[in-house]
Order: sequence, then structure tokens, then C-alpha cells
Amino acid sequence: IEAWITAMDPPRDRHLASFVNSSARSALQWNATPMYQSTGYGFLSATMQNFSYLFSRDTWMHQFQDKWEHWIWEVKFAMGFTGLVCMYVYWPAYRQYEIPTNDVFPGTFHFAGWAMIAYAMACSPTAEGTVKKGILRLLGTLLGAFSGWLALIVCGEQNEIALTVWMTIFTAIPAYVGLPRGPLAWMGAHPDYGYSVAVFVMTQCLVIVDVVAGAGGKGEIVVNRIVGNVTGIGMAIVLLGLVPYSPQGGNPKYARAVWIGEQESILYSLRLLLQFCQERERFARQVSPTYGEEPYEESQAGLATIHVCKNMNIHRSQTLKELTVMGAEANDYYADASQFSFFPLFQTDPRLGVILQSLKIVGSCIDTSLSFAAHVLQQGLLETKNDDMRKHIGQTFLADRTSQQMLKYMVQQLEASLNDLYHDSSNDASSCGPPSVIEVDYDGQHGANYDQHHKEDDSHTINEDPAVLSQSLASKVFVYLVQRIFRRLHTLQDNLATVVQWGMLGPHHHHDQSPLEHA
Repeated sequence: IEAWITAMDPPRDRHLASFVNSSARSALQWNATPMYQSTGYGFLSATMQNFSYLFSRDTWMHQFQDKWEHWIWEVKFAMGFTGLVCMYVYWPAYRQYEIPTNDVFPGTFHFAGWAMIAYAMACSPTAEGTVKKGILRLLGTLLGAFSGWLALIVCGEQNEIALTVWMTIFTAIPAYVGLPRGPLAWMGAHPDYGYSVAVFVMTQCLVIVDVVAGAGGKGEIVVNRIVGNVTGIGMAIVLLGLVPYSPQGGNPKYARAVWIGEQESILYSLRLLLQFCQERERFARQVSPTYGEEPYEESQAGLATIHVCKNMNIHRSQTLKELTVMGAEANDYYADASQFSFFPLFQTDPRLGVILQSLKIVGSCIDTSLSFAAHVLQQGLLETKNDDMRKHIGQTFLADRTSQQMLKYMVQQLEASLNDLYHDSSNDASSCGPPSVIEVDYDGQHGANYDQHHKEDDSHTINEDPAVLSQSLASKVFVYLVQRIFRRLHTLQDNLATVVQWGMLGPHHHHDQSPLEHA
């Protein structure tokens, strides 16, 4: 409220430059964005921006960095189309399964064309998803072709009214079964088995319409549709589902990679803050001739504050953004592998979905805690005289020894966890641990005794000075957030070890592989 009231005061600087500063330009751009986007310029600019990504070095580095599974999947996906074309062109025995029809595109549309369509639609990003989606498409194709064939026999091929009634009834019933209940029905078919229902409705309608339009007899159309779909589905299941080196959504290694990244992210941030606290204490011990006269933002401590805030904001915009992309990819893999839950094979552990949601929450908490710390530190750089309390809070943030001891304890625990994770039995620990980009001195008593220090400090007489209370509250809030993140990461480590991954024939416990492969 105080900030709002202060902002409502008339500006002391009446010059024109004060009305076009960086904040005013940002507000103008934020308000003008919807207006120029509605004129079509937004679509054009987004298209040009996406086109510019093709010439970006980061784009190509990202494509060739730890993406071997993606490249293998893309090669196998292309090989499937090549194989289907070669089967039809160079394998006469396979081509003989096609039954000639009266279609204007004989020899391609109702047979080889549907094989390629079925292959493309049955492919999924994961091996489990490809197998399950292929089986769902196979069930929908067989039942839909049978329903269309039966409708042509019962109603007759030229009785359009009866066929319309048949399609209305046998489209409404599957739609009712395949749609989720409640408002989720507006969002499309059921994510578990709705794809099979959609294929059933599509196949039934296409068989009836093709026969009524004179493209061929009901037997020829149904047989060509079934054989073409079975060929494409089988190619997808064998090549992308059963052949190794396809991403597996039930494998916890994707969640573990996010967990490692979040540990390294919070470790880097805590090291950065502890180094800043040590520099601030060292600057406070030094006697400067102009001590107390120079502005805080121009002092050594102020420059260190600007440096740490800049690094934390860069870390939030880059590293945490990459973790968000990794988490979204892991969630997409798990959702794709979890469809068709009634199928007894290629199941996924439900606990993995809970872990992925927890990792998403932890990532948001890390971003919030770092944003809070950077905001509090930036309060010490305020230039107005009406913000003395907030300046004091920012300049003394994490200055108490209890908060520093807690952060040092968590840094040591995170370092020990990552060192054990990256430990290689063929090398010593000093050569295989995570990179230490920031050195922190660990002085005094810490570790398991930090709770005792916390209790001793709380037993002291409470200072009723609002500035001191606010300083202590800001530090305690940040330490509490980091402590909750630390405990949640430790719990997720134990939960990841209990995830069960299903193979082709049944479940098997996931044995830890090399940490570098997980990373």
C-alpha cells in the first residue's frame, strides 16, 4: 500500500525525459501489444521470429545436444514410410492382397494409402504409446469396418434414409462412451481410450459413404481398409514400439534428469547468495575514507548486490526455463505412455505421474524463492528517501548467522548428494563431482546442529524495532522456502528409487543406470 501511495505522488522531475523512462516504455509496449497483434502484425512477427530460429546457433546446438533418442526415433519413423512404399512397389506378393475397386485412384487410395495413414496415426513419441495407440486403432478399424459392412447388409446399399439412421445411432453411442463426463467432454475424446472410438466412427462412416458413392462393393472396401490399416499399424508397432532405442514414457530417467537439474539449480543459487554474504561482510570490515558518504548502490556492497541480482535473474531466465521444457517433455512422455490403461502390457507406474507433478511444483517454488530473494536485495538499491525501511531490509538480507548456517548446511547436503550421484567407481570423487563454479567458506559449527542454533537465537529477547523485525522476517521466509524445497527434493529422491517400469511382458524394478545417462 505504501508503494502505491508513493507512486501516486506527483513526479518531482517535470522534464519530458522523466515521462519516457524505461518503465513508461515498458507499460506502453505492454498496453499496445494486444492492439497491434489484432491487426495481423502479431501473426506476421511471430512467423518471422520462428523463421529466424532456423539461423540461430542455439537452435542447432540444442538439436544435437543429448538428443540421440530423438534422432533415432526420427530415423525409424522415416524408415517406416520407406518400407511401406517399397513393400507395395517391389513386393508383388503383398500387392496381390489388394482387391480392385471402381475408385478413380485405383491401386493406391484404398490400400497403400490407408497403410501409410494408419502408420502415421499409430506412431507416438514413446514405445508404450505406439503399441497402445496401434492396438486402439486396430480395434477401432475392425469394429468400425464390421459395423459399416453390417449396416450395408441390413439397410441395403441404396437406402440412404436407413443408413443415415444407422450411422446416427451407432455414432451417438460410441461418442457417449468415448467422451469424458462433465465439462471435460468439451475438450475432446477420453485421453485413455477415446482414440479407438474416434477411429470406429470414422471407419464406419467412410465404408458406408464409399460404397454408396460407387467406389466399390462393400466386401472390397472393407477388406482393403482392414488389410491396409493392419499393415501400417504392424509396421508402427514393430519399428517404433518393439525395436529398441525408442523413448519410454514409463522410464523414470526423464523425471530424474529434471530432479538433478533442480538440485543443481538451487545449489548454484545458494552458493551465489552465500558468496555474496561473505563479500558483504568483508566489505563491512574494511574502513573506507568515504564510508557513510557514498550511496549504497555505488559502494562495493551495492555493486555486489547488483552482480548477484543480475546472475540470479539470468539463471532464472535460462536454467529454469530449460528445466521447464524438460519437465514438460517428461510429462508428455508419461501421458503418452499411460493411455489405454486397460491393456495388461506396457503399463506405467502411477507414482511416476505424482513425482512429475511434484517436480513441476518444486520448479515453480525455486523460481518463486529466487525471485523473492532478488526482489528483497534490490530494495537496498532504492534511491528515494521514503523507503528507508525497505532499503535497510534489502541491505541486511541474510545478514544473520542463523540463516547463513542453515543455507550452508543445505549446500553441503546438496553437494554430498550430487557427488554421490556423479560418483564413478573408476575415478576418485574429486574428478567426477558436479562443477563448483562458486567457492563458499564453511566456518563455524553447522550441519545437524543448525536447528539448535535456530532455537538459541529464538530464545533471545525479541527486538521490537520494525526494521529489525522485517529484516528477520524476510530472511526467515526465504530460508523457510529453501528448506521446504530441500526436503521435497530429498523425498523425491527416495520416491524415484521406488518407481516400477513395465517391460513388454510385465513389471520390473528400475535399476539405477549411470548418472551421466540420467543427466
